[in-house]
Amino acid sequence: MVSFQILCSPDTSKFYWESVDFAKGDMSQMRNAVRGGFQDKSTLYVGMIKHEGDWKIGKVKDFDRNDEQGLYIWDKTGNHVKIVNFQLLKYNVTASLDFPIDIRTSR
Repeated sequence: MVSFQILCSPDTSKFYWESVDFAKGDMSQMRNAVRGGFQDKSTLYVGMIKHEGDWKIGKVKDFDRNDEQGLYIWDKTGNHVKIVNFQLLKYNVTASLDFPIDIRTSR
């Protein structure tokens, strides 16, 4: 059985994409990042990049993973690719949260 969650919000203007460069080693780039799940007891985040002519969404491993930090996507040949310069999904913490964030779960 597959289990997944979907993040839903009636006001998408609270969310935004920000360019990050993990090669710089600056952990402050993770501030306000949207959590996308967990793997091996580590939090994953949501990243995006234009790669091989297509926009791709993938999992982001942050700086608690030593040399594994970066955005992970699949290339057209089916190989896993790690990218260190990409767009990171974030949320605006200064905006009022007068709307519900709905996490829908399927089990």
